[in-house]
Amino acid sequence: MRKSRRGFGVKPSVRSNFIENLYHGIMTISILNEKPIYREAHVAYVMNCQNGDGGFRRTPELGISTLEYYVLCHSIT
Repeated sequence: MRKSRRGFGVKPSVRSNFIENLYHGIMTISILNEKPIYREAHVAYVMNCQNGDGGFRRTPELGISTLEYYVLCHSIT
């Protein structure tokens, strides 16, 4: 479900900070031949998930770099 300026959540009224929810939301929009409304905010969120080693974590707040999150982030941007 698309949330106003907050990305995507798995349920209404539930805020999600996980990169995979953003990825799946954007991929769903793409399948529907639509464009994301808040593209700049999505890119900023992805960049905030980047660690000092160049990899990406699951949320901006914490996490370790993994190949899975790198692939998701690279696909989003």
